[in-house]
Amino acid sequence: SSPTGGTEPEFDEEWRELVEPDLRHLFLSAVETIQEDLAPLLETTNGTEAKVVIPTIHFDAWLNGLNQARLAIAARHGLDEADDVDRPSKTHPGDPADDFARFQIHFYGLIQEFLIRLTEVDDE
Repeated sequence: SSPTGGTEPEFDEEWRELVEPDLRHLFLSAVETIQEDLAPLLETTNGTEAKVVIPTIHFDAWLNGLNQARLAIAARHGLDEADDVDRPSKTHPGDPADDFARFQIHFYGLIQEFLIRLTEVDDE
């Protein structure tokens, strides 16, 4: 989205030319890393247990990818920072898609929090 909300067209144009390509590359790179880390889950087809191992060097990619996913889900469902993902929707009460979107946003946020806490433990 426009960093100035369209109030400064020249700045917005510079943003699109200079920043967006790097952000797009960073996001796609994060998605690729996440897909690689999740690949063992896809290979488990016979109902056996599987685990996801996220190497510490992949934490930044996961944080980036999860954050982008949360933002995209919120935008798709018309949610903003003021919406409380822990409570049922006020705008679409009982809408399963809206409730699931809130669950995803909350769940991805918990994973991000967990990764950040692991990083803090490693720094101590």
